[in-house]
Amino acid sequence: MNARMYLLVTIIVSTSFCALVEAVPRSDNFNDNVKGDMWGRFGVSEPESGDTWFSANGGPCDIWLNEINHRLEFGSNSNAYDETAVYGSSNWTIITTEDFQMKIDFFHNGSGGSSTSSVILIGIIYDYDFLLFPERYNYIELAAGYGEDYAIYWYEQDGASTPYADDYKLRYSDSGTLYISYDAQLDQLYLSDTAYGSVNAWKTVSGIVQGVWNRKMVGVAIGGNATGVPLISGQAYLDNFVIDSGTLCDGLPNADLNEDCKVDFKDFALFALEWLNCNMDPQENCW
Repeated sequence: MNARMYLLVTIIVSTSFCALVEAVPRSDNFNDNVKGDMWGRFGVSEPESGDTWFSANGGPCDIWLNEINHRLEFGSNSNAYDETAVYGSSNWTIITTEDFQMKIDFFHNGSGGSSTSSVILIGIIYDYDFLLFPERYNYIELAAGYGEDYAIYWYEQDGASTPYADDYKLRYSDSGTLYISYDAQLDQLYLSDTAYGSVNAWKTVSGIVQGVWNRKMVGVAIGGNATGVPLISGQAYLDNFVIDSGTLCDGLPNADLNEDCKVDFKDFALFALEWLNCNMDPQENCW
């Protein structure tokens, strides 16, 4: 069997491979005080000239995100300037052709002041490894914290290809739960501080995930953002993350050409369209 025929047979055999995990809840209560393989630790900020990008603990120098005290704590100092530290889903994503629901508990009793803010958040992102792909850093988030002197819930969407939007409403408790749910057929994301679904949504985001992003899967981010607010241990934290329903992708197969988390004849069709194409120059070196 020559090399080309062997490759063709390999592609056909691979059509049975699938990395989808059907409707399996995924959760983390952070009780082991160690970041497991489920998450990667990332930081994104808008540093002023001369700022140090990363500190010794692996995050932006003026903020931190630590899994301690059986929870995921967010901290900062007064030098923080629009800096974000997050756990991002590591080698797993949520399939966006199916409905999904996820939530996380929060606590935030920090305070604010003029031109300051601090929030803890959950959101979806275009690509889970957005430090390696900063051009893909598109996100939609739901957060709880302080904006200047007001305890608030905060919604924001932004990124390289995402139209910017934000809003807030007053928050009347230090603790609660942040809910994100998604209707795949309508391409609508529902953000809420009370429960899942459109009827409970504080914010409904339409036409972004499958529309503007054109994504068949998205990553998850949890963490915090701060500007000018000192937060010590115990003042802001997240806990009890859970995906209650949905379909997950535990890593793309190598031969998944259309990136739908399975290798089937759709991928073979894409492969066949370019079978024996060669872009070598000179052409006589192709074969």
